[in-house]
Amino acid sequence: MTTPPPNSTDAEIAVLHSMISYPDVCISAVMNILTEDCFYKSQHKIIFNSIIRLLAADSAVNILTVSEDLKNTGKLEDAGGVYYLFKIQAAYYPSDGAEDAARIVFEKYGKRCLRESGKRQELLADDPSTDMFEVLEQTETIIGDIKDKLDKMRPAPTMFSLSRESFERMASAAEGEILQTGIPSGFCDLDEITGGFAWKDFIILAARPSMGKTALALNIARHAAREVPVGIFSLEMSASALYNRILSAETGVSGVDIKRNRLSEQEISSIVSAHGLLAELPIHIDDTPGQSLLALKSKAKRMKREKNVQLIIIDYLQLITPPKADSREAQISAISRNLKVMAKELNVPVIALSQLNREVDKRPDKTPHLADLRESGSLEQDADIVMFVNRLEQYGIENYEDGSATKDTAQIIIAKNREGEIGTVKLAWNRYCTKFSNYETWRHGNV
Repeated sequence: MTTPPPNSTDAEIAVLHSMISYPDVCISAVMNILTEDCFYKSQHKIIFNSIIRLLAADSAVNILTVSEDLKNTGKLEDAGGVYYLFKIQAAYYPSDGAEDAARIVFEKYGKRCLRESGKRQELLADDPSTDMFEVLEQTETIIGDIKDKLDKMRPAPTMFSLSRESFERMASAAEGEILQTGIPSGFCDLDEITGGFAWKDFIILAARPSMGKTALALNIARHAAREVPVGIFSLEMSASALYNRILSAETGVSGVDIKRNRLSEQEISSIVSAHGLLAELPIHIDDTPGQSLLALKSKAKRMKREKNVQLIIIDYLQLITPPKADSREAQISAISRNLKVMAKELNVPVIALSQLNREVDKRPDKTPHLADLRESGSLEQDADIVMFVNRLEQYGIENYEDGSATKDTAQIIIAKNREGEIGTVKLAWNRYCTKFSNYETWRHGNV
């Protein structure tokens, strides 16, 4: 005997009874949770839709108006007839149980979706014309579609819950606790604007080639790893090359000299000490080149589960092997959207490095704009924060507008900040060890 899909007739009847018997109290609570698809019984779908039509027409909702609407649309018999409507009304369920019943219906719907996805995955796996990786990619798509569908129906937080959360934060602050809004970058002026990289944020760090975006990302990773585990997906450079960069920034020794083993005794001593320190940092590097979006997401989830990573860095976005799409713009849009969802799912900030197009080079002031993000406007749309790395020294510009020298400095331009201000931050830049530093500290000779 075939096991019926997960469902609860009693919960579905309870929901409809509450909507018909206590419309002023229950309808809004139910509609925050359920849609037509959530009901298993076809007659219950029909009755639910009738209630929705009455609401749209600004009509009263009761047993008589529902019955009349179903009669006018020719759906009364499909809904079980007048007898079934009165059976629903006659069932006794208290008004304060409507939301609980709706959640049961929603839970059963979610399980039916998962069950159906399992059947689709089985058919894909049994199809000899599809290879394993295609099956994996389609499986990820199926599960992603289900999650998107369920997320859209997720009950919104109430004003009460939001108020309580805000009050608790304020109470903690009043007691002298330091409130951390996100993971600090290690650069005080940058953190002053962003408040740190908040959990669930999707951050784009973009620049033209050779501006130092990888170096800045590694500097952020090195600082953050002193507080939390960090995951890095390097699609361009090897793990050993990244380590040498981190080592160079930590010691101040030229990366070229480290690579060629051209070191003084003092530098060797500094490197030996740094090795011990870096060995303890929880930085986890995956340097698989050209990996797919599916593979990257799977590995990120495993990093979160096994290593408890609290920050993920991807270098760089355009090197991810994209899902199939009609255009490059659509491919990048899919990547961007999925990384945004991944940040929310894992509850970590995700920093994705990105290239800028050549329009920057054509401008007299060489200032990047949001429109310069290569290949997709969705990057700008999906990102919570967009930052540009810009070194005017690279363009032969010797002074900023305020007259200060551009030599050995960089601008970090926060062009978008969904939860805060935008602005420009100056950092010091050491090209020999690919290291950024706080500008004021460097200016006063303390680096």
